[in-house]
Amino acid sequence: MLGIEETKLFLTYAKDHRFYNIFVVALETGMRIGELRGLYWSDIDFERRALHVRRTMCHIHGENGYYFEEHEPKTFNGKRLIPLTNACIDALIHQKLLNETRIKKRKCWDFKDLVFPTSSGKPFQEVAAIDAINEILNKMEADGIRIKKFTPHAFRHTFATRAIENGMSPKTLQKILGHSSLQMTMDLYCHVSDETLFDEMKKMENQNGVKVV
Repeated sequence: MLGIEETKLFLTYAKDHRFYNIFVVALETGMRIGELRGLYWSDIDFERRALHVRRTMCHIHGENGYYFEEHEPKTFNGKRLIPLTNACIDALIHQKLLNETRIKKRKCWDFKDLVFPTSSGKPFQEVAAIDAINEILNKMEADGIRIKKFTPHAFRHTFATRAIENGMSPKTLQKILGHSSLQMTMDLYCHVSDETLFDEMKKMENQNGVKVV
């Protein structure tokens, strides 16, 4: 999980990276990596400011090598509606413009209408996202800024933690994350950051009527 300042710094350094829009949408929705790479423009309703999670894109090792295949979400709750923040909408609009530029250069696409295709028109691989994160972390470290290495799943943890810190009800968060039970949401993703510990403890000042001498 990333702290608030860590997230800001990471996105600042990632601004010009090809994975920037993916990172922003991940942080603003809590979507899994397979759900992000299986997202189509037909799943996004800009007028309603929301997107539908309808599938996950799996990278499968078959007899003739690796290939991509669309799967249904693992559980009934996996299919869900996620309202979009301004930051998320902005990233999606920039991604759409980027895709339109790529389409002009490439007439044939293996997967049409993907939100986050590679330059060859295929879904991106998780290892590519991991490499992108490491590239950015190395760039930060070269400037003396060190953040512990993490995987793309940390964006989901970060989203859930920020949601709870900002007052989102656990039940709402469960629905947005697509969990089958509230207990799973609370046990797996609801971490309390050090910043929140201090902020919450400030609320206890003078609650017991103790006078500071």
